[in-house]
Amino acid sequence: MPTIASSNFPTPKSWDEFEDICLSVAKLKFKNTNFNRYGRTGQKQHGVDITGKDSLGSSIGVQCKNTLNFLTEKIIEEEVAKAESFTPCLSILYIATSSPPDAPIQSFIQKISNQRVATGSFAVGVLFWTDIEQELSKDVNELKRFYPQFSFTTSTSISSYPSKKDKDISVLNQLFSCINIDAIPYYLRDAPQRIHISFLDHVKNIEIAINNPLFQLYDKNIEEKILHWIQKWFDTYSLVSKDWYSFYISIPNTNEVSFVKADNLNSNSEENKLYASIQQNVNEFLELHYELCQVVHINYPEIDLNITSSSASQFYI
Repeated sequence: MPTIASSNFPTPKSWDEFEDICLSVAKLKFKNTNFNRYGRTGQKQHGVDITGKDSLGSSIGVQCKNTLNFLTEKIIEEEVAKAESFTPCLSILYIATSSPPDAPIQSFIQKISNQRVATGSFAVGVLFWTDIEQELSKDVNELKRFYPQFSFTTSTSISSYPSKKDKDISVLNQLFSCINIDAIPYYLRDAPQRIHISFLDHVKNIEIAINNPLFQLYDKNIEEKILHWIQKWFDTYSLVSKDWYSFYISIPNTNEVSFVKADNLNSNSEENKLYASIQQNVNEFLELHYELCQVVHINYPEIDLNITSSSASQFYI
């Protein structure tokens, strides 16, 4: 039997009605009724139709596109450029569209969002019509307001809404798509004596991913494991980077760096202590790594770490 959350609702013909729907969706999605339409017809809106704050106080902007055809990269770039002049500065700009989901557009938005966050600019997200339908289905009264011709019962509303796990899967896929998980044991196979440079290069991309406002997980168990795993990665990176030119050098014709003094009988106590610390961190990191992979394999069979690793491999040497 169809449920509200699995039903398809017609897109509005009026841009004004579409903005009203998006306003309701923003209030529901960010659990804050203090979202408002920005400006009025004829006024400069700087790429923002709806504005408000999420539960963490971050400034959210929504640009509404009741597109007759598909959303394009050009439209996205133009709206992002307009929103640069919006005040107060945004934490994230969502482009809400009546278009159906489009994988290339999702990838494009994720790419420019990561690039922008890395330079301290606001992130960019997208809400396709299916996302808007699902958010709106959280509240039967709102559905009735926009679709009075349909028959709704409160018993089929919230309980039939897509699970939080689906959203977590999406967030995890985005995170793992910048981490070559399959290659990590290879990167550290001779650590701490030798470490592959790609293990260190991951840090910047991981920072961008976890600092993105879109990185939010409902599953607090896996969130804790991921953050613990990443922190151990960062700890190892910090130790390896400590006084880099004194302790590590690049190995010619390879993509590795070497702790050159570890086997030197003249090594001092500071060097030995650092080497031992790196060894301990690497061991602890790999233990957390294998544990996380196991949890993902058991609890999130929908996520294929081989596929995400293949996608991430393009970023590293």
